[in-house]
Amino acid sequence: MGTNAMAFFIGMATSYYIIGAFQMLSKSHTGSRRLRRIIGWVYFYWAIASCKDLLLTYPGMYTEKTLDAILIADGWSALTFMAVLYELTRPGWVTAGRLAKAAIPFLIYTLIYILYPTHSLIIPIVIFLIGFGLYITIMGYIHSVRYLNYLHNYYSNIDRVDISWLKKLFWLAVAGLLGWLFTSLFPTKFTDCIYYLFSIIMWQFVYIHCGTLLQINESEIKTQKNAEEENRKHPIQYPFSEKMEQLVENEQLYLLPNLTLDDLAKRLNTNRSYLSSYFSNVIRKPFYDYINELRIQQKCIPMMKEHPEYTLDYISMKSGFNSLSTFRRAFRKTTGCTPREFRETLH
Repeated sequence: MGTNAMAFFIGMATSYYIIGAFQMLSKSHTGSRRLRRIIGWVYFYWAIASCKDLLLTYPGMYTEKTLDAILIADGWSALTFMAVLYELTRPGWVTAGRLAKAAIPFLIYTLIYILYPTHSLIIPIVIFLIGFGLYITIMGYIHSVRYLNYLHNYYSNIDRVDISWLKKLFWLAVAGLLGWLFTSLFPTKFTDCIYYLFSIIMWQFVYIHCGTLLQINESEIKTQKNAEEENRKHPIQYPFSEKMEQLVENEQLYLLPNLTLDDLAKRLNTNRSYLSSYFSNVIRKPFYDYINELRIQQKCIPMMKEHPEYTLDYISMKSGFNSLSTFRRAFRKTTGCTPREFRETLH
């Protein structure tokens, strides 16, 4: 694959990032404005990073010295991965101060290379970048598990805030890291073109999921975490024991699509930290699973048995689900089969 093909892929990548940046920064999306703004600026960074690679397409420029300099510059892109992963899993995390602190080792190795531009520095720098990439991927995964647990503990509808799709992004990130390592150690125009294409696929995956994604305020999560830690220090009494189940089932609160733990706590004249503790220690399942199981067992299954003519869309809507995909996942988790498979057993 020659220089012209490489120039084409660089131009395609640059154009993609510029268009994506403007779209993320526009008001056409309905997701978190803060998250879209961060991703928009990340896209602008990648547009500049891609455009600079056009230098390699000039005659005589695809040399070891030029490739080393570009690798040093490209290493800074690891900060963009960190910003997106941490903002998705710890809403509100990204600040100028935190990014500046994270950038210190990148600044140090860049200055060292500028003062001593030798190829022997590349291997230790690559090792650092691989280690940094693995670290932020692992920490991002840990934070995503905690964030999802929080959502499941306090919300019955997480369609607009669900980040379970991040599991796929983690695999893409690891694949991208390995691809970058290979292209850094064995640079060819062909592997460069493949990497440009892969980076577009990866960031398009982020774009698709983040355009409409909403976020929970970080202060809310911290407040709840502090309340839970305080509860663990003292014996907890549950004056609403058993009343909660009666209230939810008798008044069919589980049919409310956007029911939250806060809503239920107010009905029980308690606070949500005590109620959350009750779900963990007594019910032994997250609020999200508890409500969805009631929707499936008390509403969905009876409707499917009594009205075989009803569509799954209609059944999911009448049962309190905000989307058919969530209904299908909850149904399979509760019954062990899909709604369609369950219907087949009724005939």
